Amino acid sequence: MIPPVDKYAGPSVLDVPPKMFNGGVDPIAGYENTTEFEFYAYYADLEDSAPMDIAVYVNGSDHKMSYVSGSNVTGARYSNFTTLPSGNYQFYFMFSDQSKVYRYPVAGNFSGPAVSKKDTPLNYPPELWNGTVTPDQGTNESIYTYRVSYKDKNGDWPSVAQVWINETPCTMSSVGGNYLTGMVYEYNTSLPAGTHSYYFYFQDSNNSVGRLPTLGAYIGPKVLPAPNEPPVLANGSVSPAGGNTSVLFTYSIIYKDAEQDIPIEKNVYIDGYPFTMILSTSSSPLSGWEYKYSTYLGAGNHNYYFVFNDSRNTVRHPDSGVLLGPDVKADGGTSNSAPKLSYGRVSPSSGSPSTSFTYYVYYYDADNDTPTQKHVCIDGKLYEMTPRGDQNSTTSDQGLYTYTTTLPLGNHTFYFIFSDGIATVRLPAVGNYSGPVVSVSPTVDEPPVLFYGDVTPSMGQPSTEFVYSVEYYDPEGAAPTIKIVYIDGLPYEMKLKSGSYSTGAVFEYRTTLGIGLHNYRFMFSDGTTTVRLPSTGLYYGPTVVKPNEAPRADAGPDQEYTTGPPKTVYFDGSNSTDPEGDPLLYFWDFGDGGYAYGMKAAHIYHGVGTYNVSLTVYDGKLTDVDYMSVSIIDSGQGKTQGKAPKKSAKGDAGLSTETKAVAASLAATAIIAGVVVAGTEWGWYALLTLLFPLYVRISGRRILDNFTRGKIYGYIIANPGDHYNSIKGALKLKNGALAYHLKALEREEMIKSQTDGKYKRFYPYEMAVPPRSTKMSTMRQNIIDQIVEQPGITQNEISDKMGVSHQAISYHLRSLVQLGAVNIEKKGRANHCYPGEFNGNLEVETENDLMDLT
Repeated sequence: MIPPVDKYAGPSVLDVPPKMFNGGVDPIAGYENTTEFEFYAYYADLEDSAPMDIAVYVNGSDHKMSYVSGSNVTGARYSNFTTLPSGNYQFYFMFSDQSKVYRYPVAGNFSGPAVSKKDTPLNYPPELWNGTVTPDQGTNESIYTYRVSYKDKNGDWPSVAQVWINETPCTMSSVGGNYLTGMVYEYNTSLPAGTHSYYFYFQDSNNSVGRLPTLGAYIGPKVLPAPNEPPVLANGSVSPAGGNTSVLFTYSIIYKDAEQDIPIEKNVYIDGYPFTMILSTSSSPLSGWEYKYSTYLGAGNHNYYFVFNDSRNTVRHPDSGVLLGPDVKADGGTSNSAPKLSYGRVSPSSGSPSTSFTYYVYYYDADNDTPTQKHVCIDGKLYEMTPRGDQNSTTSDQGLYTYTTTLPLGNHTFYFIFSDGIATVRLPAVGNYSGPVVSVSPTVDEPPVLFYGDVTPSMGQPSTEFVYSVEYYDPEGAAPTIKIVYIDGLPYEMKLKSGSYSTGAVFEYRTTLGIGLHNYRFMFSDGTTTVRLPSTGLYYGPTVVKPNEAPRADAGPDQEYTTGPPKTVYFDGSNSTDPEGDPLLYFWDFGDGGYAYGMKAAHIYHGVGTYNVSLTVYDGKLTDVDYMSVSIIDSGQGKTQGKAPKKSAKGDAGLSTETKAVAASLAATAIIAGVVVAGTEWGWYALLTLLFPLYVRISGRRILDNFTRGKIYGYIIANPGDHYNSIKGALKLKNGALAYHLKALEREEMIKSQTDGKYKRFYPYEMAVPPRSTKMSTMRQNIIDQIVEQPGITQNEISDKMGVSHQAISYHLRSLVQLGAVNIEKKGRANHCYPGEFNGNLEVETENDLMDLT
C-alpha cells in the first residue's frame, strides 16, 4: 500500500508482491527417459528483485528452476529441463521473495505431460474446446445445456467425461462426432436461483487429463427465481356460528395455488393468536385444498382471520380487518352480546381545507355496556369520538357518536372501531369507506407548479437514450392539458410515468439525439394557466459526442542490416493516427526484452538475428498494435535467428534522454486521464499494465504525486461543485495531501474554487460556475426551525404544528432536500425529517422575495 503524502520521511519504495504467469510444459507428450521436457514460467517483480527460490513440483517432486531470459521487471523466463518415466503428470510452481512464499497457481495444478513407454505410439492428452452453457440466463424452471467438444490425437475415447457445476461432478453424454476430429458432449439440468460456476474435466483411456479452462472456472449461468403467482384464499368460516364452551368450533378455508406449491405457513389467527391448520382434503392445490382447525373457546365474542405462505408470497383472508364469530356462551349461563355499529358516514362528502367535516356512527349494545374504545380511523390514524348528547335515558351509553375536524387536500378514507371491553366491532367489517374529497374552492384556480426538470444522462453518444423528466403539481388535482418538452426548439409530448396530479406526477420523454450540445425547456397547462420551466431562458444539455474510434498504429517498414552487432536502430511511429485527433501514448517492444516510450525511439541490438518489434499506441481509451521486424546479419554470414541477449546492466539501453523525458511526461498525462476513462475498454488495469515498466523509472514520490493529483482532478471533473470535506471523504485522503494537490491544481489552472457559506467548492477550470444562494423564505425557515427543534419529526407533524397543508409542506421539503438543508429518512409509511448540512442557519428573505406555495 502506498503511504499518504504527509507520512513520507524520504524516498518511497513501491511494495508490490512478485507474480508468476504463462506457466506450461513443452512438449505436452514424449517418451520415458528420452524426451526432454521444459517446465517454464515467467516471473516478474516491480522492485527488479530475482526470486530467492523458485521450483516446479511435478507429481509432488520438486525440481529447481533456472533463469533463461528476460527482465525481472517485465517478466523473466525460468525453466527446468528434465526427462520423466512413463505416466501422466501434473505440476505447479513455488517461488519466494525475501519475506513470503507463493504458489502458482494458487490452487489446483497444470496438467501434463503424457509420457509413453519406448516402442509404443506417443500418447497425447485430450483437447477440449468450445465449452459453453446455454442459456446464460434464465429461471429456476429453465433447462440448462452444458456442451464441450473433445478430441484425442490417438483417437482414445474418454474414460471420464464430466462437467463440474459448483464443484459437483456431473457425467456428460456424447451427442455426435468422432474422437479424432471432435466429439460433442452435453449435460442437461435445471439449477436453483443464483450465480453458478463450471469447468470441464476429461480423461482419455490412458488416463491423460484435459481440463477447460486450464485453471479456475467459468462463471454462469445467472439463474433468477421463476415468476410466481400468489396463492388464493376463499370461503373462510367458522362452524357453528355460536354455542357454549362445550362446543367444538371448526375453522375452515380453501387454499388454491397456480403452481401447486404447498403452503409452509397455514395459520388461523383467533383473537390475534396463530394456530396451525391441517389439510383435510386429497385434491390438488390447483383445484383447491381445504384446511381446518378445531378447538374449544372461552365465553365471549371472538374474531379470526387466516394467513398462508407458499414460500414466496404471503396472503391474508380477509385482506384487512377480521371476521367476527363465534358468539360463545358460558356453559349453563349467558354470554356477552357484542355491540353493533350502524349508520356510519361523513358530512359533507366534499369541501375545501377550511370545511369542517363531521363523522357519525350509531352505537348499540344489548347488554348496555359502555364503550371502552370509540374511535374513527381517518387515513390510518385513530381519533376518539364523543356522544352526541341525545342518548335515551335508559341506555345512556348508546346512541350517536361524532368527531369533527378539517382535512387537507386529497381523497380520504375512514372506518369506525368500538369495543365494550370484551368484544371489538368494526364498521365496515373489512376495508374502508371513501371520503370526503377535499379540494380548493372552484372559484379560485391556483396555477400548476413544475419542478425537478432534468435530462439524464448529461452526456452520451448518438445511440444513447436520453430521458427528459419533470414533476407536475396542481393544487386542484387537475390533469395537464398541455405537457410539452421543447428540445432544441421543437415540441415533444411527454407521458405520465408515476404519481398523482394533486401530490406530484412525474412526466417523461425518451429519445436519442444527434452530436452536439442541446437545450430544452418544459411547458405545461392545467387548462387555465400555462407554466414554463425554467421561467425564462433554457436548460443546456445533454452533450452528445461521436463514439471514440481506435487509433491506428504504424511501426514503419521492416529493417535489415548487414553490419554486425552492436547495432543502433532507429524507429519512427509518426505515421500512427487517431480518427479524433487525440494525443497518443507510444510504447515500443523491441523483441529482445528492451522497450521504450515516445513517437520516435532508438535501440541497440547486441545479437545477430531477426527481432519482432511491436508498437502499441493508446488514445486514452483504446489501443492498436502494429508489427515490424529488424534483421541483424553479421558481415560475411547469412541471416540467422539469434537469441535475445540478456538485458544490459543499465536497463535503459537504446533510450535517449529525450525519449525518457517524453515517456515520463506522457505517463503522468495518462495517469490523470486514467481517472476519467476508468471503466472504459481497458480501465485502470490495462493502463497500469501498459505503464508497468515505466513506473520503476520514476521515484516513488513522483508516482504518488501524479497518481493522487490525477485522482483528485478526475473526481472534480465527475463531481463539479463538491466541497473540500466531501472530496476528502470520497477519496480517503489526508488533509495535508488534499490541500497540497488542490493548491497545485489551482495554480496550474486545471481547477478553480468558489466560497459557498462555510464551504469551499471546486470546479473544472473551464466550467462556468452557477451562482449559489442559501437564502430561504420565511415558510421554509419555519420548517427548518421545526426540524432543528425536533429531529426526526414527521412530515405530517410539521403540517399539523404549522397549520399548513400536507401538499405545501411536501413541496417545500423537496426544495430543502435539494439544497442540502434537510435530510429525509422513510421509516414505515412516514417520512422523518432531520437537519442537513446548513443546520438551520439560513438567511431569511421576505415572502415577496421568494413566493411560497401555501
